[in-house]
Amino acid sequence: MVSLLTWIDRNDKKIFQYFNSYFENELINKIMLFITNLGGAVFTIGITILMLLKSKYSYQALEGAVALTLSHVIVSFLKKMCLRPRPYQVIKNAKLLCKPLKDFSFPSGHTTAAFALSISWSPNFVNLAPFLFILATLVGLSRVYLGMHYPSDTIIGAVIGTTSAIISMYII
Repeated sequence: MVSLLTWIDRNDKKIFQYFNSYFENELINKIMLFITNLGGAVFTIGITILMLLKSKYSYQALEGAVALTLSHVIVSFLKKMCLRPRPYQVIKNAKLLCKPLKDFSFPSGHTTAAFALSISWSPNFVNLAPFLFILATLVGLSRVYLGMHYPSDTIIGAVIGTTSAIISMYII
């Protein structure tokens, strides 16, 4: 088990360094800063509230709200349990392209929220489902690119968000 965790950690850092430094470009930086905000609390909670207010989409919004709430509880618990420092705090020469955060890295809350909404809304908005999935994936990639998370933080965030969405669909 220890060797598996060592292997994951080593490769996590290598992949992080590749995405965090290799693609540096001013236009990509701006795009990634925009995309990352689509997984943030202001956007995900805001769009969910707007949908709740529009009665036509209240059912979908309720599923999304339950998925967001459940996933947030899980992420908060894991961040306090794992205490994983963010990559920019550990990796020499890691570039940080947004405001540093004070909480821990594992798992990615932005990625979790993006997947919680995209997966919970996809069955109701079938034509938008591929776009929603791609957007959620890009949120995860943006978190690594911007220096905020390791790849495994975003992968586990995607799993938590997806699982929370599936559970919310059964609850609602």
